[in-house]
Order: sequence, then structure tokens, then C-alpha cells
Amino acid sequence: MGKQLYGSPTTSDQALIPATSVKVGPGDSARSHSADEFIYLDEIRQGIDTYIRLLSVVNGVI
Repeated sequence: MGKQLYGSPTTSDQALIPATSVKVGPGDSARSHSADEFIYLDEIRQGIDTYIRLLSVVNGVI
């Protein structure tokens, strides 16, 4: 899908899940979980497109 893979600098409950998983979300990870956390509207739109594409790949549509 052309996405860059990296380890997130933020923590999540993902580490507690006893199964293979992927953490994915819109916006800049460096801005998440901070006092001034925010996301741009365009990043939300891109995130929606990414989720639709991901679901299409998983379901064999693409």
C-alpha cells in the first residue's frame, strides 16, 4: 500500500494483545498522546482512504 513502517514512539495496549497485530492511524505519531495533540482534517481524510484500501486488500477486493 506504499506506507512507511516504523515503531510508534507512543505506547498502547497493543503490547498486551496475545496475537499478531498492526497499529495504524492517521496523523503524525509525534503529535499523538501529548498535551497539544491535534490532527489536520486532510490527515483524517487520508486516514479514511487508508482504512478503506486496507479493508479492500484484506477482503481480496484489490
